[in-house]
Amino acid sequence: MHPDDRGEWLATWADLFEVPREAALDLRVCAADGVYRWVRLHAQPGFDPGGALECFVGSLFAIDDLIAARDAARAEVAHHEAANRELEELAFAGAHDLQEPLRSLEAQLGESLRGEPADLALALRQVSRMRTLLRDLVDYAVVTQIRVGAEPSELGQALEWALENLRPALAEAGAEVKIETLCRVLADPIQVARVFQNLLANALRFRSSAAPVIAVGAGPREHDVLVSLRDNGIGIEPAHHESVFRVFERANAEVREGSGMGLAICRRIVERHGGRIWLDSRPGDGTTFHFTLLSVTRKATSA
Repeated sequence: MHPDDRGEWLATWADLFEVPREAALDLRVCAADGVYRWVRLHAQPGFDPGGALECFVGSLFAIDDLIAARDAARAEVAHHEAANRELEELAFAGAHDLQEPLRSLEAQLGESLRGEPADLALALRQVSRMRTLLRDLVDYAVVTQIRVGAEPSELGQALEWALENLRPALAEAGAEVKIETLCRVLADPIQVARVFQNLLANALRFRSSAAPVIAVGAGPREHDVLVSLRDNGIGIEPAHHESVFRVFERANAEVREGSGMGLAICRRIVERHGGRIWLDSRPGDGTTFHFTLLSVTRKATSA
């Protein structure tokens, strides 16, 4: 019997002698091959003609499949509960973050309606900011719920899509993107392109006075592929290395461009692929983002 189940078994057995009755108990027992398996012990008391307890008639049912189904159902419920909590927090934070541009827009429109000088350019910028925020709110909600269809794909293709989408912004900033060695991964290439695009946009947004230089590379490790994107921007204080991946968090409050959700979206996509994302950075020394994805060879081996 598994050591973790022995206490419950002894307590149940002692109780059955005190109050004989039909009982069932799930526990793990060690099979001949040394592997613990789940069984359901069913015990039925037997009495002699005088009514005294004479024996227990027992049976064991193998229930590994039932336990696996139960655990899977619990994990699924826990996942949905966590997703619902995230979406509730997201809705609250989004409503809060929309208040500032709405107040500003309301003020400018009110002045215009009263015939007073109004900063319509500011009003348009606030509308654009709200549109960006709402788009990213939808994106975050989508990546929280999607079922990732991982397939063998080239990181180079995903990066190329991201670069194409950001070509005007890269040209405007005079940015140089250095593509180092890349490889194949098991991932949704469209979602990986979104990760690259958000990380590249982050490097442009938090660039220093020098022209942005961004290096992207990847290499296989023992169990996964490590992808890195390195920039020469203003860097991030160590205190913010974790918080920047939260919704609406910014490492630099002075930079208001964007919704503050790009890195949160990156983390959700990477985690949905079974990987993780983190960064190395110091103020003034640029930032390197790392994230992991499954390797094609690992999948082939496990199959």
